[in-house]
Amino acid sequence: MLDNQRVGRNILSLRRGRAWTQVELAGRVGVSHQAVSKWEQGECLPDLDVLLQLSRMFDTSMESILLDEEAAAIPVAAPLAAPAPSRPADQRAEQSSSLWAQALEALRRRVSGLSFDTWLKGTSATYDDGVCLVYSPNAFSAEWLRHRYTPLIIEVLEALTGERGIEVRCLVGPPPKERIV
Repeated sequence: MLDNQRVGRNILSLRRGRAWTQVELAGRVGVSHQAVSKWEQGECLPDLDVLLQLSRMFDTSMESILLDEEAAAIPVAAPLAAPAPSRPADQRAEQSSSLWAQALEALRRRVSGLSFDTWLKGTSATYDDGVCLVYSPNAFSAEWLRHRYTPLIIEVLEALTGERGIEVRCLVGPPPKERIV
């Protein structure tokens, strides 16, 4: 039998691991923030289609979300190689999303909490063929990232991918819909 409290703790742990609010997670899976709150409190469970979305989003299995003692202890992903150009776009977007999530976790450990929350937390990115496009909510933050954090972002991405010569471009707005990260 499923333990709603355990599932809720796992979802909470995974969400916090990405530094997302309940509102942000709700928006990503198309539910209300109240629904996310109810899951995390163990009051109810997500529908199967939402559970599948969560497992893909957090790079873990549905079984891990439902049954593991602590989902955060699951290795989300080992260092990734850059997505191969021959893979379908949706697979590249998934790997790109996972890579940026890993990069954000590494960046969180390297900068102050206030700096991370101000400049990096609201970003998304795409990665393909050695080029990382970082999307910021406004021109000021994109310019700040470009001037202050690009070398650190490159260092983190090179460590994660094992590649050298990665290029980072800071842009304004959300990424193209087919490549949302």
